[in-house]
Amino acid sequence: MKKKKLNPLALFPPKLDWLGNEHGCPPFDVLNSMLYEAVAAQPSNVERSQIIGKLMLIGRTYSASVERRKTKGHVKDERQALEVIIAAAEAIAASKCSVMLDAIEVDERLTLERLPEAVAIHLELCGALATANNRENSSLASKYLHFHRPAFFPIVDSYVREGWSWVMDELNESYKGWRGFGKVDRYQGWCIRVLALRDSMEESTRTSVSLREVDNYLLSIMSQDGQGGWGLPRLPG
Repeated sequence: MKKKKLNPLALFPPKLDWLGNEHGCPPFDVLNSMLYEAVAAQPSNVERSQIIGKLMLIGRTYSASVERRKTKGHVKDERQALEVIIAAAEAIAASKCSVMLDAIEVDERLTLERLPEAVAIHLELCGALATANNRENSSLASKYLHFHRPAFFPIVDSYVREGWSWVMDELNESYKGWRGFGKVDRYQGWCIRVLALRDSMEESTRTSVSLREVDNYLLSIMSQDGQGGWGLPRLPG
């Protein structure tokens, strides 16, 4: 876990400017809005060219490129990056992802009751991606799905997982196993915790909070020590 500064800012309840907006924290909300618009304009998950474009835009923007692959044993993967991307797109097109996503409205909000659907689609997409790169792909899958259904799929990556652990630490609640939430089979557990945090944020702010705003919040507090990664807003303190 990243070492915090002495006398850090209180992390909860969240400061309103840490929540950003429906597209992210300025000035990077413009970039996210471009991605949301691109996915909305090219929504197909059976048309190979559309899938390729979305994999490249989302994966490379969010440091989760599908072409990063894991070798099997001592056999070196000699494929070019674009070959891996094409293979991933073809696997997605042949999967059940499109049909499963179509069953969810674009603005549908994730609830505990609908959580099994989110987990099943995430698992299906991870399986398709793994045929191309032999990796876990949980982070990429969550980001790819989020841009298709922003209110239904929480993003998971190392930044937000650690940010969540900071919040739990401040609230004297358990954050045991937070690193493991990046695994495919732990996505359900991660979603449960994001929904619980969303509920707490809504109670404290007395306003509706989106999954993007939860993500904004966790990224914001991760940078409050001035050691955040690229793209994390730097906060005073």
